Amino acid sequence: MNEKINIRRTAFLGVMLALALVLSFVEHHLPSPGIPGIKLGLANVVALLLLYRSGLPGALAVNVLRVVLANLLFGSVASMLYGLAGGICAVICMALLYRLPRLSPVGVSAAGGVVHNLTQLVCAAAVTESLAVFAYAPALLVSGTLCGVLTGFCAAGAIRALPNSRNEVKKPK
Repeated sequence: MNEKINIRRTAFLGVMLALALVLSFVEHHLPSPGIPGIKLGLANVVALLLLYRSGLPGALAVNVLRVVLANLLFGSVASMLYGLAGGICAVICMALLYRLPRLSPVGVSAAGGVVHNLTQLVCAAAVTESLAVFAYAPALLVSGTLCGVLTGFCAAGAIRALPNSRNEVKKPK
């Protein structure tokens, strides 16, 4: 019985990884709004869904694999490093916040978007050895919040629609 559960979990995580890669590919081909670093974060819908559906290990594993594979396929080593740093910190932040009973997936996602952007700014400052990159902070904080809200609404709908979710957002015990 336990083996059957593990096979189902692995298959589910594999499907979620494929979906996250497709969303990354779509986002890669969307036009940039003109400010470097601003993206919708479509694949974060999958990370948030996994966080609520299967917990931190599944969400973190799929997010890390998605960043690595997406950047091997259509990115660069530099974007992989920034994506890994931002993605790991954002998922960990979201994992801490989703335990708060009054915070919805939208709020959790908005916080994750902000943490993702701030982490990437810190990485850029370390790489360039310059604090000048923080001039982008206001634009990235606003975009991280807005895009996080958008992906949070999408994830909340997916969480409710996913079979076995009992049409409610699951909170850990």
